[in-house]
Amino acid sequence: MNSNPYFEPTGATVLVAGATTAPTGELTAHGAFNNEGGYMLTNVSSSIPAFVAFGSSGAAAAAAAVFPIAGTGKAGVIVAPLQSIFIRAAANQYVSAITASSTAAVYVTPGRFR
Repeated sequence: MNSNPYFEPTGATVLVAGATTAPTGELTAHGAFNNEGGYMLTNVSSSIPAFVAFGSSGAAAAAAAVFPIAGTGKAGVIVAPLQSIFIRAAANQYVSAITASSTAAVYVTPGRFR
């Protein structure tokens, strides 16, 4: 079942438990479409946004999950509470998430765009 006709899941969904200290990243595998770098990020928290970042290892993803501050940009995306977003990034990456307070469950589904 796919509610977005332009995104096709190609691997298993992983849960990233975003917290005030970014956890070691979870691996996302694109399966047979390992050169396709599409992701659906879903934050199921009702009130906590999460900043999601990718990396080539679990440690690299956790290190990249740092909120940007004025004058210093960071590679990653913010996922608002109860929001799903679709992004392109390198395939088969590790993903981590950080929150400003409390925790947020972020589900990451690898896939491809049609």
